[in-house]
Amino acid sequence: LLPLPHDPRRRVAEVAVSATGRSRRVLAWVHLVIQVSVLLALLIVVNLIARKHPARIDFTSRREYALSNLAEDLLRNLECDVEVWVNSEMYGTDDDKTLPQALFRTGSLLDEFSRRTKKFRYNMVSPGNIPRQEILQKHWTLLSPATIYILTDSGSGKTNKKSIELQQLYDGNPQTGEMLSYRGEPILVQAIRELSGGQKRILYETEGHHEIPTEDTRQMGVLRNFLTLNEGIEIRKLPLADYKSVPVDCDI
Repeated sequence: LLPLPHDPRRRVAEVAVSATGRSRRVLAWVHLVIQVSVLLALLIVVNLIARKHPARIDFTSRREYALSNLAEDLLRNLECDVEVWVNSEMYGTDDDKTLPQALFRTGSLLDEFSRRTKKFRYNMVSPGNIPRQEILQKHWTLLSPATIYILTDSGSGKTNKKSIELQQLYDGNPQTGEMLSYRGEPILVQAIRELSGGQKRILYETEGHHEIPTEDTRQMGVLRNFLTLNEGIEIRKLPLADYKSVPVDCDI
């Protein structure tokens, strides 16, 4: 058999197909580079917007990072500087298995406070590590284990301080470590309100006509705790035999 003669048209077609394949590959790489560049630019723009206008959404089942309206309002309108230290030492309290969980939740809560305003600073004290030690020991010479220390500074040299034991913030089973309830936010918010000189709303409750007083913890304890801790309300008595008009400082 004799070989077929070489066809130059077939060679030209093969070269054309090869050139077309290379062109398509080049275009594909160009498109990929453009898409990656656009995506990076979009991520940079979104990151800049998020840095200027940060927002956090709490999707956790226990809503550990969600703040109440009262806390949001307090932090938004905070006029004085607030600094908090949490002593993580647990000597003498290590028999309470719920305490480490309460310490973690309190730290997360205070960290969330510090994200909302630059006027709030949060420090965790551990063995061998005491942030801003000079300021802390200037106001508290002796530190107790598992205790929160709150200091407010109005900027005019006037400071107020308060310490709160971590065990006041929760109810739990010390043997099993189960936390039954955590009320850290309202207690800390109320403490900051008091130290920063926040105005309380005054609620007067009448007495003299067989009313159930809020001091009756069995029937009114839940309501009283909610009003004082969550709403910043101070409850006062209004004996109808002594008062002929509503006091001028009455809000509710």
